[in-house]
Amino acid sequence: MIAPAPVPKPSSAAVSWTRRSTHGCRRPVLPPCYYHELSSSLPPILENRKYYSDKSMTVEIQPEQLYRGEFKRIFTMRYHDEHCLFQWRKLQYAFEHKMQFIDSLTIDFPHSKHCADQLAEGPEPHTGLGQEIVLGFYHCHSTTFGLEK
Repeated sequence: MIAPAPVPKPSSAAVSWTRRSTHGCRRPVLPPCYYHELSSSLPPILENRKYYSDKSMTVEIQPEQLYRGEFKRIFTMRYHDEHCLFQWRKLQYAFEHKMQFIDSLTIDFPHSKHCADQLAEGPEPHTGLGQEIVLGFYHCHSTTFGLEK
């Protein structure tokens, strides 16, 4: 069996958000692998729910703070299923539109398998505690589209 090549993992220490934002980056995706048509069809992910700095969800974070990258770990309710479904939408979009780049988290096979396994278990439970989200810096990964001659 042929195994896919390892995909770079997100790095939250490699670069500051100040530096990345001066290069047109949109948290957490670089411009070549940000699919505006797909993303703009949904409410902005950093604005469509409340986020908190603690698991008990008592200290709310404002969207501006999220866009500035002030937090590496945040908490919110019922995020994981939506996140996984959106990752799959991005895979489908990249394939259908023959996109030349895709972000390193979306193309990561272990992450895709994790999402499939989680969704197969059924809807995420409503525990009353926030789900932790680790924000990272993702890199654009070349697809095979655009390489055909």
